[in-house]
Amino acid sequence: MQNYYEILQIKKGASSEEIKKAYARLLRKYHPERDEENFKRIREAYEILSNPEKRREYDFQLEYGDEFLETLQEVEELIELEEYEEAVGKLKRMTLIKPDDERIWVKLAEVYSKDGRIEEAMEILQKALNYINNSALIYFMLGVCFEVIKNLERAEFYFKKALEIEKDFYIYEKLYFIYIFENKKTEANRILSDMSKLELNDFNLIDYRLLLIKHNAITQTSINECEGRVGIYVKELIESAEEREEIKAYLINQIINELKFYDETELIFGLYYCWKILYFITKDKGAKERYEFLKDILFKNSNKENKEYEKQNLNEKRDITPKETKSYVNNENKNVQSTSNTNSSIYTLNNENKKIQNSSSDNVPWGWIILFLFLASIGPVGIILFFVILYFAKKD
Repeated sequence: MQNYYEILQIKKGASSEEIKKAYARLLRKYHPERDEENFKRIREAYEILSNPEKRREYDFQLEYGDEFLETLQEVEELIELEEYEEAVGKLKRMTLIKPDDERIWVKLAEVYSKDGRIEEAMEILQKALNYINNSALIYFMLGVCFEVIKNLERAEFYFKKALEIEKDFYIYEKLYFIYIFENKKTEANRILSDMSKLELNDFNLIDYRLLLIKHNAITQTSINECEGRVGIYVKELIESAEEREEIKAYLINQIINELKFYDETELIFGLYYCWKILYFITKDKGAKERYEFLKDILFKNSNKENKEYEKQNLNEKRDITPKETKSYVNNENKNVQSTSNTNSSIYTLNNENKKIQNSSSDNVPWGWIILFLFLASIGPVGIILFFVILYFAKKD
């Protein structure tokens, strides 16, 4: 790192007036036309040291730069080893050295969160606001903490505070889910509208289209209504995957995460669209089977009774708890692996054979319980098949 004080030939504690005088004196000595290289070094030094904020950052880097970065690396290693107390100690010492660095406070809050000490994480973030003004990241983290303890009113407050500072896609997404939890559909729709005005990169655009699909999978009561609203987004996602391989790989990974959410919440519309997208971009036989099976179930409206049954059955699957949806929002417990290359895409769903707990009433005969458990072990398709069999059995 260059020593700007030495370049301007001044002491480290020089006043702003001394910096200006030194700069003017050196300009007379090193004219840009006669000594361009020295002039550039002098100009760069002056631009940093004449700006109070840049000078503070430079002074810190000059004194603690290498040590600071090494300590951050040590903290990351301690977190990986789950040595949280030692990581906390190092980070707390860093806050004393550089209290205006939000990275330290956020990392400290993250360590507390990983150790299950949410209240202490929140205290650290609140304390950070005494040193750092208008940090969207700190407000966002506070919102996440309050969301974890299910104080959605405070979570909403801090997400809004973060958005006042920075119009960020993922802050909007968090706020959207808060409104969905609270059944505030008007506010949720407004958030989606605001998100449409953002300048999104290719990856954010994929996430936005998937969010629109999720919104309709949650709020629509018939597949025909849903199809009319999200068909265009499904088509755009498939087309985007055909354009670039990295987009295809990212979309496959996100779709698999979406499948986990839809499987846990039993949102059949969402399962249908995810398998459809996976089939069209990978041509995988397994994806094709699931897509065609769900398509047959959802669009088979040959008579009025089937329509009424479908509506009743799907409405029952709309009861999403904040805990279930949070598993997607926080992207925790990702037990899915995906790989992608030019010729093929292979995906593995670790939750295909998950155990299903059935809290049905004691009035159900044991034969039906055994049949349900057997079909449930197949996965979401098995559960759908069970309800179809149960429907026709009752009808007879």
